[in-house]
This record gives sequence, structure tokens and C-alpha cells, in this order.
Amino acid sequence: MVNRILIGLGALLFFWGCQKEGVTPTKPPTKKITNETNVTSQPPKPPKPLPPLIDFQDDFSVYPTGINPPFGKWVGKNAVIAKYFQPDNTPGNVIKFNSGIICDTDVWGDFNLTANYQTFTIGMVAVDLKPKNSSSYYQIQFQNDWVEVDKYIDPFRSIKLFSQKLQNVTVPPNEWMKLWVEREKNLVKIAVNDKPIVQLKLKDLQPEAGINICFEGNGINGALLDNVEILGYRLEEKKKSGEKRRKR
Repeated sequence: MVNRILIGLGALLFFWGCQKEGVTPTKPPTKKITNETNVTSQPPKPPKPLPPLIDFQDDFSVYPTGINPPFGKWVGKNAVIAKYFQPDNTPGNVIKFNSGIICDTDVWGDFNLTANYQTFTIGMVAVDLKPKNSSSYYQIQFQNDWVEVDKYIDPFRSIKLFSQKLQNVTVPPNEWMKLWVEREKNLVKIAVNDKPIVQLKLKDLQPEAGINICFEGNGINGALLDNVEILGYRLEEKKKSGEKRRKR
């Protein structure tokens, strides 16, 4: 009995002493464990550089008359260099088609294309947009007073996308005219003699697809082409016909 009283009295005195000193019992601190790791943010990738912007021009004046392609950067057939009165009414070299074709060997992204053409009374000059590594292509036909756009699934099957008689465009008989074709991704705009004709969204044309540009021409008296200019982003450049590769 006495022992219990003494033990209780000792505990009371200890508690009273702790309160007097302002000390409260605390638990030992525990170490905080985290799963954090040092993460360094990667810098953003730089944008893909654009291909070179090229202003390609050819008035066919440097080639000898009477030759068929290949010449310069052109390949094809039945497209002879001939002497004729040019758009400025001076005699000089032009392309004369006899159911022929010429193709620029370079591969283009977006571009602006201009050229002068003459179809006489019955004839046609066409611009072919041929996606690289594809059997199908698009053809823009410029007739004397008509513009037509077709999609060729292969050389023998086509689908007409647009056809319209030229309106508000002066069409002098047997005179030079000017075509204009702009390609931006899969949007193509067409004009004749600086008059807008149509813009078409070619759904099957991949926006980043490289394009080979060709010209075709035919007619009873043939068809003429001159002053080709392509201002655009060249994706691939091929060597000129007859040009030797440089030794490294």
C-alpha cells in the first residue's frame, strides 16, 4: 500500500515538474521519403528548314533550233525548238509541240508557274502536275477559249474536275496568251491573262508531295510554249542534260 502511494506521488511530481519547465513530450522526427528524381526538360526541336526558294526561268533561247528533248532540264518527246515570233513580237526560239510533252526534271513543293502559250484555232497546251512516285496525276488544259482540269488515274482513265469557257478574258485569235498556276499544299489556283479562273482543293494530292511539272501540246497546227518561269520551293534538283557530274 505504501509503495503504491509512493509510486503515484513520484509520477505526480514528475508531471508537475515537466509542466513547470514548459516541456511537452514529443515523438522523434521521422525522415520524409520521397520518390522525386531530377528531371531536366528537353529543349523544343527546331522547325524543319524550308527547301531553297528558286526562281527558274527558261525562254529556250540557248538551245539550237531543230532539236527535241532532252535539253537543259527538260525531258520528253515531239517538242522541238523552233524559230517563231515570240510574245514580244520578235523572232526567237520557242517550243513547238506536235502531240508532244516536256517535263522539268526537278521536284517541286509549293510554287507559282507562269508561261506563254499559243494554241492557234484548234489546239491545247496542258500543265501536268505529277506527284512523285504516283501513277495518277492532274492535268490543266488551256485551249483557245476554254480551261479544263482532269485527274488521270492512269494514262487511259481520267475524271473531269472542272471545265469552263473563259469569261472576261480577251482571246485574240492566233495570239500568245499567259497561263498562271499556283500550288500551295493541295490547293491549286489557275488564271489566264492575269484573270483568275478557279481554285481547286485536290483532296487526293498530299500537301507535302513533291511535284514534277510537265507541259503537253497538240493541235492541227501544233501548239507553242515560251517564257516558262517557276518560282517555288525545289525539293530535288536533277543535273542538266549533258551535264557531267563533278568529281569529288
